[in-house]
Amino acid sequence: MKNISVGSKFFHAKELHSDVVLLQVNAPYFSKNCVSFFNNSISLLINQGYKNLIIDLTETEYLDTTCVSMLIQKMIELDLIGGSIRLVVTEDHPRITFSVGNIISQISVYLTVDLAFNDVPIN
Repeated sequence: MKNISVGSKFFHAKELHSDVVLLQVNAPYFSKNCVSFFNNSISLLINQGYKNLIIDLTETEYLDTTCVSMLIQKMIELDLIGGSIRLVVTEDHPRITFSVGNIISQISVYLTVDLAFNDVPIN
């Protein structure tokens, strides 16, 4: 796995395949204060040609609605170019701070990075 600089202490990226990257989030409380760093990190990866992102949230205990909204925007952006975002979480983290209702059906959630990676269509 090749490490990729995303310019933030909150996020570490590793290439898993030529168009698949693992973005590890190192922020236990992911509030609107982190969203601009997160958005910039994802945009940087997309601009480098990565269209399938696996985002590891296993160290994150809390996501607020600003973060969830930004994730959905990036999911739509990637979907338009044939890409995707998959989230890796533990059974009890992160807690999303609103009723997810229909949104959860649009977000692919996995318990391990391996399960998320195995679900990415590799060209």
